[in-house]
Amino acid sequence: MESSSNVLNWIYRKGNSTILITHNHELVDNFVANGIGLPQTGGVCLTTRRLQLIEGISRVSHAIVC
Repeated sequence: MESSSNVLNWIYRKGNSTILITHNHELVDNFVANGIGLPQTGGVCLTTRRLQLIEGISRVSHAIVC
């Protein structure tokens, strides 16, 4: 957790953008608490077969959003 946080903070301080895909909710909570990043949940809609992004943090991992 600490190593991941340090690397991501370094990227942020350099002014770079990145996409982080993780199941580590503690890491995401840490960045949200510091006002860094935009947490989104991704999943596949079974009816349309398309990827959807929804604002917020998913506390479960199931990848089906509609």
